[in-house]
Order: sequence, then C-alpha cells, then structure tokens
Amino acid sequence: MEKIKAYLFDLGDTLIYYNGNGADAEKYAGKHHDELLIKSSEDVKMPAEQRKRFNQKLNSTGIHLFYDSEEFIQKLKNKGYSLGIVSNLYKITAERVRKELKHFIKNFDAVSISSEIEYAKPGHQIFRHDLALLGVRPEEALMVGDRKDMDIIPAKEIGLNTILIDRTKQTLCGAIKLE
Repeated sequence: MEKIKAYLFDLGDTLIYYNGNGADAEKYAGKHHDELLIKSSEDVKMPAEQRKRFNQKLNSTGIHLFYDSEEFIQKLKNKGYSLGIVSNLYKITAERVRKELKHFIKNFDAVSISSEIEYAKPGHQIFRHDLALLGVRPEEALMVGDRKDMDIIPAKEIGLNTILIDRTKQTLCGAIKLE
C-alpha cells in the first residue's frame, strides 16, 4: 500500500448529521428533505405567504458536526495530510453547509459537492475531481464514507483506499488508524 497523503470524506452521516423538521419529514416521506422542499415549492398550490412559512419550517433542519469531526480533521491537517470532501448535496443544502459550517469547511483543501460541479456519486468523476484538486493519485488517498454503494465501492473501483464508517457505532478515531 502506498503512503497515504490525502483523506477524502463524505459529509452526511460521516462528518455531519441533520436533525429538525426537515430530517423528520425525510424519515416520514422516504425522500431527502431538500427534494421535499423543492417538490412542495413547485407542486403544491397554496398562497405565497403560506408557501413561504411551509418552506421555512421544512428547511429548518439543523446541520451539525459530529462531536469528534472538528478535532479529528484538525489532527489530520496538523499531520500534513491533504483533505477533501466528496459529497452529494442538493444546492440548498450545500449553501447552508457552506454558510453554517464555514469555519469547518475552510480546513479542506478540496471540496467536491455534486450540485456545484455537476458530477455525483456513485460516478467516478466526482472522486477524480477531488483527487485532481489535491494533486494525488488514487492509491495515495483514503475515502471515508458511510455508504457502501455511494462511497466505498466507486472509490475502490478507481483505486482509492477506503473505510466504511457507521457513526452510530464508531468514532473517527476508532475507524481510522493514522500512520
């Protein structure tokens, strides 16, 4: 195995989690809260003021860092690793993440978000995009994500090292053994 020079991370359920009305709506409907927000804005007939209140309520999802995310990312940064994000996010969520977690996102050398670059997981291009921004080969990078189908399998297919993480059972330090 090549020496790891870069770590790539998924965002949702890996470094961050959601809670609040949007997350509750997502569980109930089986659709991402942004998709519900977009669909409701387009399809539901209601007066403008009511639509505005509805959308504000639905979009009041809290975006939070897992308790160990900030410290672990800082530890990697201090050890000299390049850091990247590879995540599928709707535009509205990407904007909120960049705004609400600005202090955290600035720690990353490359940020590849599907709605901003027009590549999405499980496609290989989004991973290649991040690797190019970081200037590393796939075998020099490690992808950390919570979904086998979206994060792990496609990353392995192009030669990345991978770690599947279950944040209900694992911390970042517990899942990722640093060299």
